[in-house]
Amino acid sequence: MEKRELENMCNYFLDLEKELADSSRYIEPEGQEKTYSFEFRKLIILSCTEFESACKALCELLAPEAKRGNIGHYKSIILSNFPKIVEAETHISRWHRTIRPLENWNTGILPWWDANQQVKHDRGANFQAASYENAVYALSAVYILICYLSKITGISVPYYNSQYIYSNYGYQSLYCPTGINLPDFDSK
Repeated sequence: MEKRELENMCNYFLDLEKELADSSRYIEPEGQEKTYSFEFRKLIILSCTEFESACKALCELLAPEAKRGNIGHYKSIILSNFPKIVEAETHISRWHRTIRPLENWNTGILPWWDANQQVKHDRGANFQAASYENAVYALSAVYILICYLSKITGISVPYYNSQYIYSNYGYQSLYCPTGINLPDFDSK
């Protein structure tokens, strides 16, 4: 992975994060998690597309011999290399919560990924899945994958500051310094 590629991924994450943060001008996130809108639908679809791209980039590093796959294929490679990724946490400043966006990925589907498929393929019947909560989880999952990519490549992007979604792995930065470990790097 080239440094520029990771920088571009970070820039795109920050653009999406700003759009999510701007939504807090119109709804108070606490107690409004199930609020749905066209804006959240867009954020979910764009975040999930970026999540899939980040999964592909991670898999190309972990298993370069593997052919291009789908999200199920990526899941298998990522979880076989980083089984504790499901424990990775992000803090959502305006929502006042800590979440694990990939929790239970090892035992089933991700609810926000399922919501993405629903709102992408049948918006009319599933519009309520285009919720604030699903947008937050999807974008937080992108953040986690960027942290993992930064950690395993050693590519630092410390000047990128996240204001809405952050973690203790990089303290409001998408760079994961050596002294702060992601779940899969505790014993490494």
